[in-house]
Amino acid sequence: IRIKKSQLTFVDTYSKQHKYACDIGHFFEVEVPQLPDFRVDKREVIWARFMTPKEALALELNSTVRAYLESR
Repeated sequence: IRIKKSQLTFVDTYSKQHKYACDIGHFFEVEVPQLPDFRVDKREVIWARFMTPKEALALELNSTVRAYLESR
């Protein structure tokens, strides 16, 4: 998926403290006119899918990702 930096909108930074570390996530959004075609190469990304926030919240998520989705 190729997008220009100017197409990104900064949303917020979320941080959650875990036992021995602080997880920090900087979240950006982009709106596209149609779902882009993409291919997962199974190297760095092993699975990908577009879904609604409600569908994503049903998954086991990192706490910063969950905080972002719950705020939307």
